[in-house]
Amino acid sequence: MLRRTTVISTATGGGNQNTGDSTATDAGPRLRRDAAANRQRLITTAIEVFNDEGIEAGVEHIAQRAGLGIGTLYRHFPTKQALIEYLIHEILADMAGAAETARNAPGGHGLERYARAVANTMAAHRGCLARLWERAPAPEQEKMRHTVADLLRDAQTAGVIRDDVTLTDVLMTLRSVRGVVEAPGDNPAQACQRHLDFIFAGMRPASVQR
Repeated sequence: MLRRTTVISTATGGGNQNTGDSTATDAGPRLRRDAAANRQRLITTAIEVFNDEGIEAGVEHIAQRAGLGIGTLYRHFPTKQALIEYLIHEILADMAGAAETARNAPGGHGLERYARAVANTMAAHRGCLARLWERAPAPEQEKMRHTVADLLRDAQTAGVIRDDVTLTDVLMTLRSVRGVVEAPGDNPAQACQRHLDFIFAGMRPASVQR
């Protein structure tokens, strides 16, 4: 929307001049803020709807639950697949961020911190898990594998994980979290953390059991 102006004709016939209307406002920034708020509302609502009803839920229901028109949803996400791809990208970004944080954890505790962060991310996006493993690019999956391998090596060097624990053991642990998330229950995040409590208790040497 353009700034409104008032055109005033001079009494002496000296031509027209444009004078800014004192009530004019630049609506551009406000509209951009509104659009950003609507986009975030759609993303948040999509996560909730997919978690509650599964990935097959319709975008019309997402828009309605968000209190927005379907046209607004399509302006931000032209197709349902585009919305799902965005959510998967965000999940992978969260996991990548968790990996960077875990690498800086002292005392070899990065592996456990990473596993718990991934579990929380999966619990928060449980409706998208099926598509996550189908759509995650191969390079992202390989990067995750290398991350886990590095963290496992650090943990074993620090003596907080048994030497006989393998990379496959840890990767299977992360995959098992999906089953916990998708199991019936009111608090999947809490269930995941309890699951990991038992797993990591079994991975620790007897000397560092807690």
